[in-house]
Amino acid sequence: MTSDKLDEVPSERAELFARLLGERELACRFPELGRPGSKIIVQEAARPDGTFLVNLFNAGHEAERLEAGAVSGLPAPITLPPHASHLLEVAPASRTTPRQSGGEVPTARGTA
Repeated sequence: MTSDKLDEVPSERAELFARLLGERELACRFPELGRPGSKIIVQEAARPDGTFLVNLFNAGHEAERLEAGAVSGLPAPITLPPHASHLLEVAPASRTTPRQSGGEVPTARGTA
């Protein structure tokens, strides 16, 4: 835990935090970590049922644009403001990374 004042966390983030705490089993990986020049941190958390969460975090000081299919589960282009994140919930059949497999752009089951 950090020294952050949890009573000051915006309600949207508090709900996300509570939701993630309710997850019993998650296998987490950072597939893009260590890639030179990348300001986007990609975190994938797999659930036992085959669905997974993809959290995109812009660690840079400027907005970053990601095109559809740039990472697994991203169905449409997005622009992440500096130090912002975007969470995707992806169905098992969608778990491909187009630039690696040449497959179709995956679709998100829902976004949070």
